[in-house]
Amino acid sequence: MIGAFLLSTLALFADDAPASYTPDNTPKGDEVMVDTGAGEIRFGARVQHPKDKPCIDDFGQRVQAFVGCTKAGGKPAEFADHFVFLAGTDTDNVYRGLA
Repeated sequence: MIGAFLLSTLALFADDAPASYTPDNTPKGDEVMVDTGAGEIRFGARVQHPKDKPCIDDFGQRVQAFVGCTKAGGKPAEFADHFVFLAGTDTDNVYRGLA
C-alpha cells in the first residue's frame, strides 16, 4: 500500500485550519520540503506492514507506528523493513529539514 506521510514539527491547535496541499507544495520522489510558515517538513512515505519483525505486531496491537528512511548517510538503511512509514529520502535530508 502506498501512502503519503506528513510530519508536522508543530502541533496544530483546534482554531488552526490546515492549509490545502497542492502539487506545488507537496514533495515529489525523495524530496523533503520545508514550510516554515506552517511549521512543517513534508516528505513522501510508503505505508508497509513489517510482518515477523520484533518491533510491531498486527496493525492495532501497538499504539505507536515508526517512521524511517530507506537511506542513512547515503547508504541503504539497515532496519528499513522494520518501519511502518518508510520515507524514500535520506535520514540526513529529514534532519536538515528539522534543523
